Amino acid sequence: MTPALPLDSSFGPRAHHDLSRRELVSVALGAGLAAACSSDDALAPETEEMASREAKAAYPKLSPTTIKGTYGRTLPDGKTGRYQVAYVGEKSTPAGTFHRYRSTRSGAASGAELWVNPKGKGVFELGGAEFSSENAAALKVASPATITLAAPVVVDLGAPVGVPQAATARGDVALAGKPVVSAEAKGTYTVVARGVSVEGPQGLVVAGCTQVRIEAEVPIFFGATSLGLTAEIWYSETLGVVRGDLGGPLAGFGWGVKGSRGSHELGDGYVSVEAMDIVGKGASASFELSTREAHGVKDADKDSHAKMLVELRWADDAMAKTDKRPSIDPVFGTDTGMYSATLEQVPVSFLHPEENGKGYVYWYYYVDQAAKNQPVNGIEYHAGVRYDSSFSPLRVTARIVYKKV
Repeated sequence: MTPALPLDSSFGPRAHHDLSRRELVSVALGAGLAAACSSDDALAPETEEMASREAKAAYPKLSPTTIKGTYGRTLPDGKTGRYQVAYVGEKSTPAGTFHRYRSTRSGAASGAELWVNPKGKGVFELGGAEFSSENAAALKVASPATITLAAPVVVDLGAPVGVPQAATARGDVALAGKPVVSAEAKGTYTVVARGVSVEGPQGLVVAGCTQVRIEAEVPIFFGATSLGLTAEIWYSETLGVVRGDLGGPLAGFGWGVKGSRGSHELGDGYVSVEAMDIVGKGASASFELSTREAHGVKDADKDSHAKMLVELRWADDAMAKTDKRPSIDPVFGTDTGMYSATLEQVPVSFLHPEENGKGYVYWYYYVDQAAKNQPVNGIEYHAGVRYDSSFSPLRVTARIVYKKV
């Protein structure tokens, strides 16, 4: 899953005027198709109960209804906005019922929503999209805009590398206060490479990605017949789309993952919560993952051990291959107490096995504890770190496996 391209109020309306109009109607195939590409095998049913009950195991694949992503969106003036992406329910259309994934920016009315169904084994269906902007009035652009496809666009990301795959989207475009317009967009998507690494805007490096190129002709309804769009995206099974770069008339726009959070039901009352982020220079000075991430309440069983793992790697690729020990403090505990933890060095990653064998050095804290002395059941376990924000950036990945009351 990836954010679409809402307008950012940090970039003035005059500069956005022409570009935003194209951006508005291109969301269906430009941002829309690119965003949906995250819904591959990672969103198949295996993502729940088949995820490991051991914290020292691979970061679980995407769960379609619990994933939460944080992205940075780059604008042509070089500024970056921060956006949240999350599952927000279902959408029924003439083409079927789809998962709704919404991208929003804190404190702003801008946002975009994509309607996607994962089918497993690299196949997904796209049913439509919706776009809104707090700059709509200043730009004299109708908002919201809704694109509803007459039939799902089916995309297979298991296609052979280097072989273009044709895709056609037909449906209705509804702009607020305007007549509904029927439209058609045609394009191709091509799997460029698999197993590549890509870096986000804060240095979050994600390995094992598939690189996809999209080329499309999209109607824009504003005096021209169509708009030629290109996009390059990278996606992973654990985080969805982690980076996107737009070309052509939208060159300069792009997005990249800054962090991710999610949860999985593991069966028999066991739950996994997981998160990934950057701490240090240019990012945050702290990171914390709590069992409340799963359901928003204190629901951990105090009499059952919670397994808590925090894994660290230098964000800089060269530095990550050295033995330089990070100066960082662990923060493990419950809502009423703390646990001690010792930083250990290992030559392999528990949470990112796709990086093993590439020469990286990893550091981790691990705590396996229960809080049986607490007077009331239904508690919170948390795991995290504190770090000097002036120090070199570190990638932090954490996982807690616990049992619900």
